[in-house]
Amino acid sequence: MQSTLQPFFSMILQEHKKFIVTVEQLEKSNYTQSEFVSSSGIKADISTVNRSKHTSGDYYKSHKIQIKHNTVREADIFIFEYTGEWINDNTYLPTNLEQFVRFVDRAIYHQRKLDLNRLGLIVHDRDGGTKAAFYCIVQNIFDRLLIDGRVSIENFVTDICQQRKHALMSLEQYIALHQIVYLYLTTITAEQYSSCNRNQLFIPYDQNRVILHSPSESMYINASNITNLIGPGGTILTQEPMQSTLQPFFSMILQEHKKFIVAVEQLEKSNYTQSEFVSSSGIKVDISTAHRSKHTFGDYYKSHRIQIKHNTVREADIFIFEYTGEWTNDNTYLPTNLEQFVRFVDRAIYHQCKLDLNRLGLIVHDRDGGTKAAFYCIVQNIFDRLLIDGRVSIENFVTDVCQQRKHALMSLEQYIALHQIVCIWNNLKQRGALECLINNTSF
Repeated sequence: MQSTLQPFFSMILQEHKKFIVTVEQLEKSNYTQSEFVSSSGIKADISTVNRSKHTSGDYYKSHKIQIKHNTVREADIFIFEYTGEWINDNTYLPTNLEQFVRFVDRAIYHQRKLDLNRLGLIVHDRDGGTKAAFYCIVQNIFDRLLIDGRVSIENFVTDICQQRKHALMSLEQYIALHQIVYLYLTTITAEQYSSCNRNQLFIPYDQNRVILHSPSESMYINASNITNLIGPGGTILTQEPMQSTLQPFFSMILQEHKKFIVAVEQLEKSNYTQSEFVSSSGIKVDISTAHRSKHTFGDYYKSHRIQIKHNTVREADIFIFEYTGEWTNDNTYLPTNLEQFVRFVDRAIYHQCKLDLNRLGLIVHDRDGGTKAAFYCIVQNIFDRLLIDGRVSIENFVTDVCQQRKHALMSLEQYIALHQIVCIWNNLKQRGALECLINNTSF
């Protein structure tokens, strides 16, 4: 306000701030429109005003002002103004989330240009309220994603809400933060190789896709590195290979030193375990053995072995564990028999530990590289946590995997089923029916 201009400019000088983000359009008569001189010797001069020139729309302005105090202290201040609209109800959200994501991303870029350490930031809206706090949370989220590729939204929300009264004002804001994360993550490379994807819904994010270095650096594969509780980066989530993608699939197995494959749904009749394969690049695959399950609880899995060689230089024996149980045919994407699926995951963990104690060599796929494989990854991480300390935060594992694979979970029923699965696991544990515990798998 006019009456608070002097303390506002004094704060900028005192705190050595260089960059201001104004999250909603400034009032017509604002501190960037006219010069200001105070009785205490503070003077603010207007420099330049530029509107955005961007293909995605006219959604910001930039301003520059210069603040002086008795010719002793002087600061050039860059102001970045969001000119997009906000919803007029009590949700306190930008009307265009993608535009807002671009604004925050661009603001971070300009801050870095101006101040590499980014210590000089002020954020405000008209009232110093929830819109400014929303921006602060989003910028913190983007910073964390840039550092390590995943983020706990809840932690950032809690932090800001404990530092500013009424920082968030609606449930819709919390939901929008999750939508913003998925808008920020990109799938540019996967979209360029659409013919290599079985389903365009289930593709890798650029930030954590598997990049093949051999035999051809230009080769793309629809595969994502997924956090593994036992060994970070130890799981690859991918699609069942098509005939045209067999070479990159086998190259990936050799390059990433994988030993164990979990096929979360029944393999196609003509699949990579059924016939030998020889490529022009020197990769050769021999079929070894295939066994169906012999288990009192039912016939719900098969095991296969294959051997991969590359020019007699590299060689790997691969164990494949295939789930033969059914999945629902609606849009819930769930195993029809949850207890059977729990037993399958438990048995898969047991066999992984027998084969590779550190369990760094795991690949998981369903037909399309989608939500069924992601569901398995979440369940396995949950079981690993339960085996370590007997309790688990399901939400954390869901968030992790959803930020590492597009459309990882597709239904509310899947989220509910994860809680049911924990109950089933505990029940089997009490009955002494878990393979991992019977065979003293150590974690």
